[in-house]
Amino acid sequence: MSNIQILEPFSYDEVSRVFTDASKEKRKISVRGLDSNQLKIDADEVLSLRNIKGILEFSEADQYVKVRA
Repeated sequence: MSNIQILEPFSYDEVSRVFTDASKEKRKISVRGLDSNQLKIDADEVLSLRNIKGILEFSEADQYVKVRA
């Protein structure tokens, strides 16, 4: 079993940096929010959005996030 890093950013800039770095380094990210309860994770890192305020709607499958302005 591999070690999965859990990332918990506090700002949108930090979230953006996580995705940018992961894309450059070809790492897989699994995004989780407060309602996530999936145990099986096929990723190098888990991005927890529980500290991010203002997320109104999120769909990982559609790669869609609706946030409060």
